[in-house]
Amino acid sequence: METYLTEYDREYYSKQRAMIRIYKKTWREKHPEQSKARSRYDTSKRTKRIQKEFFKMYGNKCACGETTPDFLTMDHVQNDGSKRREKKGNNNLKEYRNAVKEYRPDIYQILCFNCNLGKNRNGGVCPHQKT
Repeated sequence: METYLTEYDREYYSKQRAMIRIYKKTWREKHPEQSKARSRYDTSKRTKRIQKEFFKMYGNKCACGETTPDFLTMDHVQNDGSKRREKKGNNNLKEYRNAVKEYRPDIYQILCFNCNLGKNRNGGVCPHQKT
């Protein structure tokens, strides 16, 4: 992952890490409602934005033709999603980020939840591809 910090910034943050953590912790304790609101807002907005970017990049459509964004999800073509997440220590948001950053249609694809579950139950073959 690329970092946008300069050498000076990295050095400063490494020296001041303990003080920064204390400052952030005391701020969160003094402003619990703002802290919760920021956390929830940032995470959900960021996730939706990255998912939208992923769907646009990978075609906005399931193999069965479903295009409703609420039904679409990321699928690992080689059925190795849990292994990849475990190996890299990723969660779903990080997987979406990687998929957008790398653009690897040989690894990632869009499926609707039905096709994704059907693929899981049919040993890696989508029910629509089976017939």
